[in-house]
Amino acid sequence: MFTVTKELLPDEHHAKLTVTFEKNALEQAKRKIARAYAKHLRFPGFRPGKAPYALVARRVGEETLTQEAIQELLDSNYEQILETAEVKADGPAQVEEIVSYEPLTVVLRVPLQPEIHLDDYSDLRIPYEPPQVSDEEVDQALDSWRRIFIRMEPVERAAQFGDVVIMDLEGQIQAPGQEPQSIDQQEVSLLVKEDEDPEEWPFPGFSKQLAGLNIGDEATLSYTYPDDAATEHMRGKTVTYKLRVKEIQEPKVPELTDEFVRENTEYASVDALREAMRHELQQRRSAQYAREYENQVLDALLERATIRYPKERLESEARYLSQLTDTELDLDKEEVRQEVEKHLKKRLLLSHIAEQEQFELGEQELNQILAEVAEDLLAQLNHDVRELQRFQKKHPEVVQELFLQRLVQELRRKALEHVVRVAKGEVEAEEQEQTASAAEPATDEAEVADTPDMAENEPEAQAEAASEAAPAEAADQADAPAAAEEGESEPAVEAPEADDEASTVAENEA
Repeated sequence: MFTVTKELLPDEHHAKLTVTFEKNALEQAKRKIARAYAKHLRFPGFRPGKAPYALVARRVGEETLTQEAIQELLDSNYEQILETAEVKADGPAQVEEIVSYEPLTVVLRVPLQPEIHLDDYSDLRIPYEPPQVSDEEVDQALDSWRRIFIRMEPVERAAQFGDVVIMDLEGQIQAPGQEPQSIDQQEVSLLVKEDEDPEEWPFPGFSKQLAGLNIGDEATLSYTYPDDAATEHMRGKTVTYKLRVKEIQEPKVPELTDEFVRENTEYASVDALREAMRHELQQRRSAQYAREYENQVLDALLERATIRYPKERLESEARYLSQLTDTELDLDKEEVRQEVEKHLKKRLLLSHIAEQEQFELGEQELNQILAEVAEDLLAQLNHDVRELQRFQKKHPEVVQELFLQRLVQELRRKALEHVVRVAKGEVEAEEQEQTASAAEPATDEAEVADTPDMAENEPEAQAEAASEAAPAEAADQADAPAAAEEGESEPAVEAPEADDEASTVAENEA
């Protein structure tokens, strides 16, 4: 029905396919589209589906019929086109050019699946040395916790740094060439700061000048706002403030005693609270270090890897990260592009390792993923189980896609755990232990069992097999799935517009 010639574009990781359909293929496709229109449109004097082609063409437009016919031919033959060209596509193709209409000859640009080549990493070693929490850090944490219970007490002395001054404040704004404007009197409380804060209200350094004032003292302070002041309407204006001190309060931090700890925590003593805080700080520090260590390992692996992918993958990754961070990522900015590329390469690398190591998930893990998908879908459907069941019957492909995404994430997690254990030397230690155990002579009563072969299924094969049960089983998870929005599936190849320019179809993301 068609012939295909292929040209590889290594720099872009694309393939250019020139597809030539047999003679009259386009005309036959146009008439098929016209018959479909004839069944749904009313044509006076003709029964549904019986209107002649010329009449349908006048109503719908010859151009529309041509575009939809090309779309139909490309979509219905896309998989076979790829198979004939021996191309593994990473998503929909782009119609780059329509060379001719009779016979129909179309040039497609097809993004290729990523290629990952990773050198042996069994010798990768990175020291794992999580930092320990110091006594000083524990003391600081205890002091910060103690200050949660700080109370302010009135004092009969001059204000000092760290005090809170309560005052009546009024002022007058003077702009060049304008009449002064009054600021009504109001009661305000301000912390007396020793260092000037550029964002301090009412102006930087105001509270510093309160130090030394006593209750009942009055003061007049003036300030001219610079032309680049953050508050636009105050730029270039001079404000004169008049204040009268009404009260001075000193912060009182409670003493850290066993009694105070018992009254405000579940612990019986200061020592017990100290150890609990040390443990919590150490957990946080270790967790942060573990994340940093994982990134070090992945960075080291990336240096041993060669990864090639089409630009569509990078654009898709940017959209994915934008959704996660709720920020718009601009790939035209070099630093943003580098971060997105790094994130994409790490995910591709972990998927590759999961496939190479033939990681699989057990039945319990698969059921857990299924339950999580169900929980998410139920949350979006207001926890209506019947609505979930209807959604699953109507959109089983959505449930399957969510299931596959979670499964791939879990396989990547297993891959990450594996490479981290390699970098720590744990895998080599286990292998040496197993070798030593195997070398020990068997007892008279024990028989040496054969080592079972590693499962041959690749992660993708397991994902496909496991996901077949996802739509049916997710509904049974009771109070568990969640709702993806409805959406029509995208065509494999998008038909060109009337001006014959190619239009790109949104790419599929693995």
